[in-house]
Amino acid sequence: MLKQGFQEDIEKIFEFIRKHGPSSKTQNLLFSATIPPWVVELSRTYLSSDRDFIDLIKDSDIRTSKTVEHLALNCPYYHRNSVIADVVNLYGGRHGRTIIFCETKKEANEILLKANLKQETQVLHGDIPQKQR
Repeated sequence: MLKQGFQEDIEKIFEFIRKHGPSSKTQNLLFSATIPPWVVELSRTYLSSDRDFIDLIKDSDIRTSKTVEHLALNCPYYHRNSVIADVVNLYGGRHGRTIIFCETKKEANEILLKANLKQETQVLHGDIPQKQR
């Protein structure tokens, strides 16, 4: 629900709970891998002042595994699929694993269909049935 455009919907839910909920305190839990500023402000507005934030990473220098290699390549958009295929085939190795993060489900599907990936490739996003994930 933290996708762009859902802030208003979440605020409507909290307003409904505030107006129509039981007179006793309700428990609200928010989970997110990242906490954008508007979520912090939302929690100040709708959650009680004794709310807790649990940050599993904190200021730790060990934010990702030391065995994970991150690559950033600048290439024209129209070469994207061939570059992705080359990088995965080169660095993924024969039995390696590669995760490609995309901005949209559509983009993930396009890469799956159009990039010439030699390994078994699967897409993972919200439109994939839970059993398949």
